[in-house]
Amino acid sequence: MHFSKSRGAFILALWMMKGGVLFAQNGVVRDITFTGLRRTKPFVAEHILEKFRGLRPEEIDENDVRAAIIESGILDPERIEFLPHDGDYTLHAVVVEKMAFFPVPLFMAGPSGWTAGLAVADMNAFGIRDTFVLTGIYSGDSWFAMAMYSHAGVTAVRPGFMGAVSYAHSEFKAHNAYGDTLFSIDRAEADVSGGVNYQFSGLWEGRFMLGYNRSAFETLNRIDHAITARPQIGLRGSNWDGYLLNQNSAALEYEMRAVLDGAATHRVSLLFNYNRSIVGGFRWTAKGGAVWSPESDMFTEKPPSTVNVTLMTDNFRATTMTGLYAGFEKALWRTNAGTLALLAAYQAFVSRSLSDGDSFDHGPFAGVQFYLRRIAIPAIGLGISFNLVRETTQWSFSIGMQF
Repeated sequence: MHFSKSRGAFILALWMMKGGVLFAQNGVVRDITFTGLRRTKPFVAEHILEKFRGLRPEEIDENDVRAAIIESGILDPERIEFLPHDGDYTLHAVVVEKMAFFPVPLFMAGPSGWTAGLAVADMNAFGIRDTFVLTGIYSGDSWFAMAMYSHAGVTAVRPGFMGAVSYAHSEFKAHNAYGDTLFSIDRAEADVSGGVNYQFSGLWEGRFMLGYNRSAFETLNRIDHAITARPQIGLRGSNWDGYLLNQNSAALEYEMRAVLDGAATHRVSLLFNYNRSIVGGFRWTAKGGAVWSPESDMFTEKPPSTVNVTLMTDNFRATTMTGLYAGFEKALWRTNAGTLALLAAYQAFVSRSLSDGDSFDHGPFAGVQFYLRRIAIPAIGLGISFNLVRETTQWSFSIGMQF
């Protein structure tokens, strides 16, 4: 078959273009860029999506990219695109940077009294995702102050680290499961703690915390000095369903608390959180955990919220407990400010306490959660729990610093 020079040149050009397209299709993500950064350093934002570098675009789910950006806590994704460049691709994200420096007024009131305070937080200190929080709380006959700084470990300084100091002067009240006050003791408490955390390959992460605590029990004319060590290992993953961020995590922690000139106590805890979308904006959720510490005394028992249960007031404490929260969450609507979701669940709680011995509590929970898109606080929640065993009602309010 005879071809003219012009026709041959056209076919050759078409073949080269086709080859170029095939080469581009086989290309991988080499660069990561962002549009919309104001305070966040570019290399910090790039680190958020580092796990996608080297993958082909067809191997990447856009919802996974959105999940990684949202999980950072400081950015909200507007658009994700793959731009061809020199036979490979640039992963480009258009984002809105969240307001990260702000005051948070605190106020809670209930049958047991009221609490008011103020927290000043910077959730993106120096533009490198570090966290700084300064808090003061007052509740009539007690007050609490804390300063905390955490380095995220996404710069040249790795692993991450944190440090905190706090002081509290309060009336320690021991309550039974019905909320009745058994006794109260005046206590002044000072804490200094620090630690390191490291992100291993994949989903695994580790943490080690070391702290010093001085507790002066004025009513008992007693002072305790204690050293606490807490190693932790956990895993964490997330995905985005178009409305809600599903985060799945589990953590195993061991705590050893040694009182100088006294005894040592040991605590083992396992906590988990699991979300799975049925359809976009509607998911099944479960969370809970278990704590084992039979050597704890009345001052070192833990509240039910430790295992993600709100069936009883946090003034109730237990040495050993297992809690489970399971239910559904439905996103009602999503705006530029955030997403409002409705929660419905059932809770169960098995505990052993010094005040009540062995007990089993259960009951329904209903609430609302507002996930913030423009402020670097993940969510604000309000809920109500009814304990069918004790026929008591508990309100719970949360400002989440973690998803």
